[in-house]
Amino acid sequence: FQVFLLDAAYKRYFRAPFYLRAYEDASRIKQAIDYFLNLPNEMKKCLVVGGGYIGLEITATLTLKGISVTMLVRGDRLAKNIFTREMSEKYEAYLSEKGVKIIKNVATKEIISVNDVVIGVRTENGTVYEGNFVLVGVGSKPASQLLTGHLLMKETPNNGSAIWVDGSLQTSIPGVYAIGDVISLPFHMYGQSQLEHALNARRSGEHLARVLSGKVSVYDYHPCIFG
Repeated sequence: FQVFLLDAAYKRYFRAPFYLRAYEDASRIKQAIDYFLNLPNEMKKCLVVGGGYIGLEITATLTLKGISVTMLVRGDRLAKNIFTREMSEKYEAYLSEKGVKIIKNVATKEIISVNDVVIGVRTENGTVYEGNFVLVGVGSKPASQLLTGHLLMKETPNNGSAIWVDGSLQTSIPGVYAIGDVISLPFHMYGQSQLEHALNARRSGEHLARVLSGKVSVYDYHPCIFG
């Protein structure tokens, strides 16, 4: 994904959607939010594309700042890949109480812009949602193509392939380990799954260090969100 910045040449407008992939992206989004807060209320139309980790965390941040948010979610509930149905319903109810509008079962087709200025989002069924501040958090596909055919893979919900590992983070080849977002590992609550989250990436590395130092244990990570 590319990161698009607020263009000072377009006062009161944003030229393109924002993505969150690195620390620098977060800094740019923060600057954009600070600018957005100073706009007239009628111009504060924020769209968050995605209902996973990033979508939830960004929505929570914007809501705490008093910004009205509409979430466009591809699935039939929030964080479907990481939450139980009961957990999803709890978060949906809480966000709705805070004024967040959640549109489910919609797939975003394109970002609409006029003269390079974002004005909304069009879904695959042709519906247009207006918004001059668009943040996209739709996940990513594991970069595992190089290992396809050499290691056992697990298909992910976004049609990618994650590296299968066991509870000690060992792949299908003894002595070969993998960590981070690229892996699919056994979870007590969800079974074999891939989770894209910074905390999981860090903790899986810490766990592998314990495994390699002889402190063998089963990796048991519990998903969480910030905000």
